[in-house]
Amino acid sequence: MERIAQLRVITSAQAQWLYAPWRKKTSRNAKARLRQLTEQGYLRADKARPARGRAALYFYQLTHRGLSLLGMPPTSTVLARPEPAILDYLLLRNDVWAAFRCAGFEVVTPVLLELEHHPRALAVVAAWAKLQAHKHLVTLQRDGAAPDALEKAQKDVERSALFAPKELTFSFAYRLTAKKLPEDLVLLVVDDPRRAVARKGRAAVGRAKRAQVEELPLLGYHGDRLLLRDSESRWDVALARLRTPSQRHAEWMAALRKRYGAAALATLNADFPDLWAHKFVRPGSSQHSLPKDAQ
Repeated sequence: MERIAQLRVITSAQAQWLYAPWRKKTSRNAKARLRQLTEQGYLRADKARPARGRAALYFYQLTHRGLSLLGMPPTSTVLARPEPAILDYLLLRNDVWAAFRCAGFEVVTPVLLELEHHPRALAVVAAWAKLQAHKHLVTLQRDGAAPDALEKAQKDVERSALFAPKELTFSFAYRLTAKKLPEDLVLLVVDDPRRAVARKGRAAVGRAKRAQVEELPLLGYHGDRLLLRDSESRWDVALARLRTPSQRHAEWMAALRKRYGAAALATLNADFPDLWAHKFVRPGSSQHSLPKDAQ
């Protein structure tokens, strides 16, 4: 229940992958346990989109009794059903994290990771940054690049630690090799509609005043990989492209292009391309939120 308090809302498929003790259990076990907690009065179940009738997705929230058991005050923020736009965001965010865990990634986010473990998570990002900078240097050496390009690349390797983030203000997924080195790392960006994407003018100081894009790391490495999702855009499943990009999505594209360069935008749909809050599905097309194994 502590995990539900952190996430505010959760579905049974999400719970199976976002709560470590349940990962080796079946989805049926997760549903049964959540149903039991609901019958005991610790959780309440609700439909995400009631208009869908029987096809509507159920999500769970803590009740007064559940909060009391955790020793938490019964705040309206935790107990109230989120507004539709916020609910879509929360469920999409959870789906993204659950999908990567189902695919064998470790998912790191300040929402779920205790503060004492932040340094270890940041060390993974720093190691990845240095590794990518070194790979870029090796590529330039192999291709016979000009001396000034090689010198710059060498300095990038030496200064990679300076670019590495010192504070965990972002979410990412990663995988390690047998030697415990990062072999894959993806920045996970899910737009929070309650916050500004980018700030106009000079950036403010302090996390509470920062725009979302300002919380992403400036690593300075090559081979950037990003995933961007927002809860307003609509994905066309058959054509495998955005059918209706939202204004927020356009703001993010501009902000990410400015922060990481145009090349990084090519990776935004490389992972789980049909994982969106809203999808346009033609007759005969399949539709799912999480990978099939996580259903």
